[in-house]
Amino acid sequence: MLRKTLFDVIYQNVNITAHMSPDVLSMSYTDNEDGQVDDISIILKNDDGKWS
Repeated sequence: MLRKTLFDVIYQNVNITAHMSPDVLSMSYTDNEDGQVDDISIILKNDDGKWS
């Protein structure tokens, strides 16, 4: 069974997940130890310059 990560992206109090999901190439999340900031990275395709 394949696992799929689900996520929501909120930008300026607006959920833009559906708008950007077709362009997501990869996503990673690092849950760091206590006292350290967690890290998230989202890589989008940008062939048409929509995300420039």
